[in-house]
Amino acid sequence: LHGRDALELVFEDGSDAPFVIHMLSEQCDRLLPENNQGGGFVVTVWTRGGNQLRYPGKYRVVENLPDVSPWSEH
Repeated sequence: LHGRDALELVFEDGSDAPFVIHMLSEQCDRLLPENNQGGGFVVTVWTRGGNQLRYPGKYRVVENLPDVSPWSEH
């Protein structure tokens, strides 16, 4: 994202084209601490109708987005 600090949120569904959202860090109200890399938190999706989805979350720090490398490489 043009060298800016950013996040890539991937809803992994096992397909070749999972749903992905890219956002800049300043669009978030908080960032996860480094010790949360690998998992241990929940990602929720909310709409005006309330909580719609809950997924187990995990993250990693990478040099560039998009990053399509397997999790085993990190």
